Amino acid sequence: MYKLLIIDDEPIIRQGLRSIIDWERYEIRLCGEADNGIDGLRLCRELAPDIVIIDVKMPGLDGLEVIEAARGMGLRCDFIVLSGYSEFSYAQRATEFGVRSYLLKPIEQADLVKRVEVLHKEWEMRRKERERLEESSRLLMERQLHRLFRTGAGSELSEEDYGLLAAALKLPWSSYQVLLIDDERRELEMSDREWILSRLPDSLSSKREAIAFSYQRVVGILAQSLEGEWLQNPGFLGGDEELGLELVYAVGPRVPKLEQIAESFQKAYDEIGRKFFGARSGRWIVPRDDASCFAPDPASFRIEHCADETAKAIASGDTEAIRDRLKEAESAMLRGEWNEQRVKASFAAIYNELVKGLMRVDEGIQAVCPLLHEVIEGIERQPTLGAVREYMEDQLLYFVERWSKERKPANFMNILHYISEHYSSDLKLETLAERFHYNRSYLGKLFKSQTGEPFNTYLHRVRIEKAKQKLAAGAKVYETADAVGYASVDYFHLKFKEYTGETPSAYADKWRYKSD
Repeated sequence: MYKLLIIDDEPIIRQGLRSIIDWERYEIRLCGEADNGIDGLRLCRELAPDIVIIDVKMPGLDGLEVIEAARGMGLRCDFIVLSGYSEFSYAQRATEFGVRSYLLKPIEQADLVKRVEVLHKEWEMRRKERERLEESSRLLMERQLHRLFRTGAGSELSEEDYGLLAAALKLPWSSYQVLLIDDERRELEMSDREWILSRLPDSLSSKREAIAFSYQRVVGILAQSLEGEWLQNPGFLGGDEELGLELVYAVGPRVPKLEQIAESFQKAYDEIGRKFFGARSGRWIVPRDDASCFAPDPASFRIEHCADETAKAIASGDTEAIRDRLKEAESAMLRGEWNEQRVKASFAAIYNELVKGLMRVDEGIQAVCPLLHEVIEGIERQPTLGAVREYMEDQLLYFVERWSKERKPANFMNILHYISEHYSSDLKLETLAERFHYNRSYLGKLFKSQTGEPFNTYLHRVRIEKAKQKLAAGAKVYETADAVGYASVDYFHLKFKEYTGETPSAYADKWRYKSD
């Protein structure tokens, strides 16, 4: 909006000027009024109006004295002079100060509208020309900066170009530092960059040694220094959410010479280029601080193996192992310098493979595990590698929690059936836990709660029952011991008597007597 100042000692004139035309139609708003020349000149200096309607005859300073003083201060506002018939020739002296608009009292609306329309057209022409020159100057300065960013060799700029750059930036500065702005989740479009560039001048108004620029797909700031409170305020571009933007920032180191700004720029540009792999401190992209314990050789990392190990951790309810497997995958991808698309596709593949592996154990997991397409969509929404890993961790831990509540007793019955079929093997709780994807400790507790006795007691009972059947059928004692899983006949004797109250031989003789 353009600003209007009214200076007239007659209240009725001032009141009439406020409402005689629709000022907003010409993008004009009233910024102040004065009833004398002295206050009027002060307001001219303080408010910097675009248009001043001023009377010739006033107390303190007359209209011409105000105009002369304003021009002496370098003020560029346009004046419309109000004059009575007797003072008209006197008002013509204002032409010496560039005044081209006069109105006779009483004021006719059509005359004022005509003068305002002419001035508005002139303002618009000046504004467009000013914007054209500023844009031309900005583009020229950007091209010069781009050469410095790419080469880092200030000597490659001609003396004339360096002079233009120095004049535009008011060089030299005591130091130079580059900050780059990008979107968290997508490349900035041209309209986005233009919006950011339009907002940056307000943000940089307190920093005399700073300039905004555009470079390829990012927007940047070159400043003397970006330290202090300003650097700690990542929300200096408020309103980005309204445009669907999620801006992030990367800053390069301070350098002492203009010829070295490529070092500051390249550091920030590399951070932007690998923003997916960086960490965040608010909106700032910062280096990761990864623990060395999760640093497998990227060449040896296999999706199938990671999925299998993670599935075992899920089945056994080992949440720490789940976290460890995902961190190993994250570290391998980071060290292997995988790109974002490969990382996200690999995490989706890990999830798909581990679910298929767990379905071979319990088909009922389909009712409790997150759907594959939902997980893929969730992965795609994550802006960083760390966020992808954290999202996967949340999904799998939720999966473990639901599955542990929904597991059916039939799954445990599969274990009992396996024991009944393989009782003669060297069965151990550890091997069963691994085979059926249980944590050893948890499986031991499960045996106690489901059968009423510990695993070893249950296994001995099964073996002794099978031994009784074989002895009753006429098998010899040593043959029976080996057939039911006892390598030592003496140990078999001990356990048989413990569970039946008699020796294997006595039990066999009893059945032999019955058959006779």
